[in-house]
Amino acid sequence: DEIQDYLQIEILLFFMLSGAGGLFLAGDPAQSVVDGANFQFKDVRTVGFYLFGEEQKKMIPNKPEKLSLNFRSHSGILQVASAVLDCLSSAFPDSIAQTGSDKAVFQGPRPSLLYKICSNSLRELSQKVEGIVFLTHDENVSCLRRALQQYPLVFGIREAKGLEFQSVVIVDFFSELSKKYQKVWRDLLLGRQVDVDKFPEIESHLKLLYTGITRSIQRLFFAETSPSVAGQAFVRWSSTTTVTAWNRTQALAVQQSVNDVEGMTLTKDEWRSAGLDNAIMAEQEEIELVEAEAWLEKALYCFSKSGDTELARKARTHRKAICFQRMLATKLQDDRENDSEILSLELKAVDVMEQLLWERLILEARRLALSLMPMMSKPYSENQFVTHLLDKFPCEKEMEGLLL
Repeated sequence: DEIQDYLQIEILLFFMLSGAGGLFLAGDPAQSVVDGANFQFKDVRTVGFYLFGEEQKKMIPNKPEKLSLNFRSHSGILQVASAVLDCLSSAFPDSIAQTGSDKAVFQGPRPSLLYKICSNSLRELSQKVEGIVFLTHDENVSCLRRALQQYPLVFGIREAKGLEFQSVVIVDFFSELSKKYQKVWRDLLLGRQVDVDKFPEIESHLKLLYTGITRSIQRLFFAETSPSVAGQAFVRWSSTTTVTAWNRTQALAVQQSVNDVEGMTLTKDEWRSAGLDNAIMAEQEEIELVEAEAWLEKALYCFSKSGDTELARKARTHRKAICFQRMLATKLQDDRENDSEILSLELKAVDVMEQLLWERLILEARRLALSLMPMMSKPYSENQFVTHLLDKFPCEKEMEGLLL
C-alpha cells in the first residue's frame, strides 16, 4: 500500500523479493508527498521491463485498475479535492496522468472558509467540535500546537497521510508558503499563465493540499490566521464562481465564522477508534522513539475521551516504555556508567517490563529487551541474556500470529 511513496529502486527490490506474479500494489499518485519520490504507475511497468525484458512480457504488471468510488469522504469534500486535481493536471499534465476524480457515495456539505481567524477562535473551534483535528505544514506543527495551548490533535499533513478523521481544519496552508510562491499560487488559482518550470515545487504543494483535504470524512475547514496573496486567491477560487478559467457554476466552499459552526460530538466508539489508530502508528518499527511518544500522547487523549480506562492504561504503559528506551539511548552515548548505575537501570527495566507483560504488550516488551542488550553486556554475557530473557518471547513468526 502507499506505493506512491517509494522510489524505483525500492520497487525493484519488491519485485526481486516477491517473485513473478507475487506483487500487488495500491496507491494514489496525487498523494506522492514524500521528498524525492515523484511516482507514476508507469514507473512500475518500467521496472518490470528492466527486470524481464520483452522476452517475458507476462511477468510485467498490467496497466493499473482505477478505483473511483469513494466510501470515505462525501461529495462536498470530494468536489474541492477534484478541483485541486484539476489545478494539478493543468499545471503539471504528466504528474497524475492515470488518475481520475473520485465519485462520492454520500452527499455532504461544502467545506468552510475561516479567513483571517485568530488563534482564540481556533481554540474555540476545538471546544465546539469534539475530536476535531488540525492539519498544517509539518514544520509548523509545534508552533500551531503552542497557539492552541497544547491541544493534542495537531498533525503535519505528511504525518497524517493514510489516516482519516471525522472533522479536519487545514491551518495556514497558504500563509505559511514562502514569499516566492505567493504570486505563483495566485496566478495558478485564478487561471493565469504560470511558468511552472521555474517553480516545480508547486506540484508537491498541490499534492500536499490534496492529501490534507482527503483526510476528512464529514467536516472540512480551511483556516488562515494571516492574510496572504495566495490565501486571498484561494478564497476567491473556492468561494465564488467569478474565476471564469475553471468554468464552475457553484462555489466549492462557503465563508463562515466560528460562531456559525454547530457543535458536533464524537461517540465513545469513535474516540476509541481514533485512539487505536494513533496507538497503532506508535507501534511502527521504523519511526523514531520521540515520534512514537507523540502518537501515544494523542492515543491517550482519545482513550480518555472514550472513557476506556483499560486502553488508556495500556497506552500509558506503552508510553512509559518508550520514555525508558529514550533514556537508555541517551545513556548508551555515555561510556561512564558504573555498576551501581547499571543495576539501577536493570531494576527500572524489570519494573517497566513487568507492566508491559501485565498489559499483554508483548511486542513492546520484546523491543525493550532488545534495547537493553548493549547496556547489559557488562553484568551478563550475550548467551545469558538470550537464554534467560529473549528466548522467553515468541519467535518473530509466532509474534506475527499473536498480532494478527
